[in-house]
Amino acid sequence: MLNPAPSNSWFDAGVRIPLASDNSSASSAQFAGVLGDFDRAEAYVPKLVSVGLMFTGQTRTSEGIVTRGSFGFSVLQPTGSASGTTNAYLNYGGYLGLKVPLLQMLAGVTGRFVLTGSATDLSDRVVNQLSISASLMRGTWHPTVYVRLPLSSNLSNALNYTLGFGLTFAPR
Repeated sequence: MLNPAPSNSWFDAGVRIPLASDNSSASSAQFAGVLGDFDRAEAYVPKLVSVGLMFTGQTRTSEGIVTRGSFGFSVLQPTGSASGTTNAYLNYGGYLGLKVPLLQMLAGVTGRFVLTGSATDLSDRVVNQLSISASLMRGTWHPTVYVRLPLSSNLSNALNYTLGFGLTFAPR
């Protein structure tokens, strides 16, 4: 994160190097990772380098109502003996939630729009998900549980939902 100070807006930037196994016995786990964490599908694909930048803005009222919006891009480039072309995506999200002293709950839509390729139908270029999360906001470690529900048929045909857990380190 480029802006570590507490703020109502921040940038996330990163480069992901190919660490996923190229072993064929790992393919079912990789497939599950791509479907279950589609916003970061490139993490589960071997021989792929990705570069991404995301801007996030957030507001919070005195009553604890939170609105958050994100917009950015990812570029994915096959490496080594991997076949394929460079792919580019617009990444976006919008959330509404509530933050009280020990708990933050958010619900919103996240998605990816494919900028490259030959698909002409919008439904082939867009993948949207409904995301619902709850985070314990005590101390510097914030455990989170979330559920993601696919809203686009190109993902919902293969996946009913994703249940996940996360842990965020937020120094004061």
